[in-house]
Amino acid sequence: MIYIKRIGAYSIDIFIASILATIVYFMLIPIMLYIPREIIINFINGRDILSDYLLLVFLYYLISECIFNGTIGKYILGLRIVDKGNEKPKIYKRVVRNLFRITDQLLLVGSILLFMTNGHQRLGDKIAGTQIIEKTKKA
Repeated sequence: MIYIKRIGAYSIDIFIASILATIVYFMLIPIMLYIPREIIINFINGRDILSDYLLLVFLYYLISECIFNGTIGKYILGLRIVDKGNEKPKIYKRVVRNLFRITDQLLLVGSILLFMTNGHQRLGDKIAGTQIIEKTKKA
């Protein structure tokens, strides 16, 4: 039932990433008080808050996976990321698996593959050659 742990880890991670994104935005408010209004309006008009949020979430996943060999949610639930050789994946594999996170989530491809594949891998895991296992088990 690793997919249940993965869903739990995902819920924890989205909660943490959302809090971190909110903190980043609130940290920018005092800085904006000292910037002329015209510059702020031009900056905001050319920005998409969703894109900023997705970038922050991507960075959260990538940085926490590099530090903990999994996200904080995976760490809490006893999961880790391995490559096909049951080793810690290289950074490029972590980047690849996280680049496909948007496709996995928006198109529900990841959820479908989680239930349909033998190793409960989402598209990003399949392409990067990684999988999520429990810390006590071997791939």
